[in-house]
Amino acid sequence: MDTYFFDLAGESLEYAAQERNNRMISTWLVLFGLLLLAAPASAQAQFLWAKNADNTLTTTGYTGPPWAVTIPATINGLTVAGIGDDAFFFDSGVTNVTIPDGVTSIGDLAFYDCANLTNSARTPPPAIC
Repeated sequence: MDTYFFDLAGESLEYAAQERNNRMISTWLVLFGLLLLAAPASAQAQFLWAKNADNTLTTTGYTGPPWAVTIPATINGLTVAGIGDDAFFFDSGVTNVTIPDGVTSIGDLAFYDCANLTNSARTPPPAIC
């Protein structure tokens, strides 16, 4: 024989507890989603890399934001030495690219049809003669 408990409104106490748990889970999911949205944009940027035979890296792709891109000089202690073919190909979101001094090669069509790319810079800037 099963025993059921009801509150004064006639609802099962087990059902009420389950509803309360569902609301709590929903609240936590919403808070977690807001936390992800509040994360700095730079944390969301993703570079794709290829490791070269000389233990340097070549960036082969990028998904932003941010759209003002700063290519890092090193990743996990490895120097970023190149920007690969088609790395930013048709990436119309990119507006600015800062390229570190260690980058010695830029592949074919690396920035092809980056319609909103209006500025690029080297870090550190080249010496003025």
